[in-house]
Amino acid sequence: MDLPLPGRDRWLLELDLTRPMFDPPPTSPVARVTQRGTPVVRTTLAALRRAGADSSVVGLIVRTGGPPQPLATAQELRTGLAGFRAAGKPVWAWAESFGEYGRGTVAYLLASVADRIWLQPSGDVALTGVAVEATFVREGLDRLGVATQFGARHEYKNAPNLFTETGFTDAHRQGVTALVESIAEQVVATVAAARGLSGDAVRECVDTAPLDATAALAAGLVDRLGYRDEVYAEIRRELGDVELRSLAHYGPGPGRRETLRRVVRRDRRQVGLIDVSGTIRLGSDGRGGQSRSAGSDRVCAALRAAARNENVAAVVLRVDSPGGSYVASDTIWRATAQLGKPLVVSMARTAASGGYFVAMSADRIVALPGTLTGSIGVFGGKFTIGELLNRLGVRYDAVSVGRRALHHSSRQPWDSDQLAAMEASLDRIYADFTGKVAAARGLDAAAVDAVARGRVWTGADALRHGLVDELGGLAEAGAAARRLAGLPANAPVRQLPAPHPLAALRTPRSSEDPRAAAGSLWVAGWGSWSQLAESLRLPVAGPLTVPFGVVVG
Repeated sequence: MDLPLPGRDRWLLELDLTRPMFDPPPTSPVARVTQRGTPVVRTTLAALRRAGADSSVVGLIVRTGGPPQPLATAQELRTGLAGFRAAGKPVWAWAESFGEYGRGTVAYLLASVADRIWLQPSGDVALTGVAVEATFVREGLDRLGVATQFGARHEYKNAPNLFTETGFTDAHRQGVTALVESIAEQVVATVAAARGLSGDAVRECVDTAPLDATAALAAGLVDRLGYRDEVYAEIRRELGDVELRSLAHYGPGPGRRETLRRVVRRDRRQVGLIDVSGTIRLGSDGRGGQSRSAGSDRVCAALRAAARNENVAAVVLRVDSPGGSYVASDTIWRATAQLGKPLVVSMARTAASGGYFVAMSADRIVALPGTLTGSIGVFGGKFTIGELLNRLGVRYDAVSVGRRALHHSSRQPWDSDQLAAMEASLDRIYADFTGKVAAARGLDAAAVDAVARGRVWTGADALRHGLVDELGGLAEAGAAARRLAGLPANAPVRQLPAPHPLAALRTPRSSEDPRAAAGSLWVAGWGSWSQLAESLRLPVAGPLTVPFGVVVG
C-alpha cells in the first residue's frame, strides 16, 4: 500500500449500480466508441481492489435500487464491495427506492453489504422473493396450423416445452421449483447474515414486501431515512474534508514500488483470460443486434495462442453462455483439452448446456452461487408450416432425390424414418456429453445421469453435486489459476487476445496467428467498414446495395 503523499487529496468514491453493466467489455472498436461510459463488471471489481489498497481513499458511497442486475453479477459485485470493506474502508449504500412498483430483491441484496443503508422516505423495499414465469404457445401454434416435432434428452430439458406443452410438466415444475428455492435461500441467508436478523425474520419481510420506508426501518432492513443531500451531508460530517470522485474516474494504478518492480522483474508469466460470452456457434463471433455469440474459431484461436505463448502460465476461461451448437461446443472442448497448461473456468451468470460442455474439462471450475449451470442434455426438432400455408391458400409441391432430402423442410413433417434419425442423433449427443462429463469430473455413469437429464442447477447446488469445484467469481478463479501454475499472488490476469488495435484490420497469416483470435472486421461488401455500416444501420451487403425497393406499376 502506498503511503499518502503530503497534501494529497482524501477521496470519497461513488459507485452507481443503478445502470446495467457489461460483462465482458465490448471488443469491437465501434462498440467501444458507441458504448463508451457503460460500466464494466470486471473493471469495477479491479477498481475496488485498487481503491481498497489506496490510503487516500477513505470510503465508498454505493447507489442502488435501479433495474435489477442478474443475480450472479450482483453476487460478484457484492463480493468486491465486501473486499473493499475488509480493507478497513466504510461503505454506505443509499437508494431512492428498492423497487418502485417493481422488483427490488437483487438491488437490496447488493446494498446489504454496506455498513449503513439509507432509504429515501418515499421509497419502498420490494424484497419480494424469487419467481419464474413461463410462457407456452402450443395452443396458439395449433390454431395457426404450425406443427411441432421435438425430442429432448431428457425430461428436465425443458426448452422445447414452450412450443410443445400448454403448461408445466411435472419434471419442468420440479426443476424450476428447485432453482427458485435455491436462489431464495441464498437471498435469505445473505440478508440475514448482513443485517443481523434471523432467517425467519427475513422470510417474514419477504412475505409482506414491499415494505414502505418506515416499515423497512422498523424491520431492520435499513438504517436511516433521508434524501441524497442528507446522506452526503452526514457522510461529509463524519469524514471531514474529502474530494468526491466516481469510481469510474478513479485512476491510480499500482503503487510506485509495485510499478518499479513490474518494470524490472524478469518473471513475465501471467494468467490469460479468454471469454466465451453468448450463444456458442461455429465460425466467428456474431455481431448482430444486441445479442452476443461466441464463435468457436475465435475461442479456439485464443486457446491456441495461449498455449504457444511462453509468458502465459495458465488460462482462465470466463463462460457466460446458455449454450448453442453442439459441434461448436465440442470444438472448443477439444481446444481446452489440448491447452497443455492449467485451465480454470470462471462461470458468470450462465454456463449451461453448451456453456457447461466447454467448461467441464477444466482443472478447476469456479461458479457464483447464483450461476445457472448444468443442463447436461440436448434437444432438437422443427416446426412445419404446411397446414398454415394451406389455410392461406398457398400451395406447395416438391421434387427430391434421396429418402431424406427433405429432412429439414419446413413445409412437411418428419415421417417415421426421419423422426427415428432425429431421435438417434439426440441419443448419440447425450451419450457423448454425459460420457465426457463422467471422464472430466471423475463420476460414474449413474452419478452423471442423476445430475444430468437436462436439469439446470444453481452454482451452489452444482457444488454439492460435484459439477463445480468452488464458489466465487473472476478474482477467485484467477487466484486458483495462479496456484495451479505456481505463480505469485500478484501475477497479472490479462485479456487474451491482446494484439495491436489495428490487428483486426489485417488478415491473419494462418489459423494459428494470434490475430485470428481477435476476429476480423471484414464482412461482405463493406470490408473493414462493415461494423461501422452495421452500427449506422446501413445494408451490410455493401455500399452498392439499394436500401429500398422500387415498385414498377
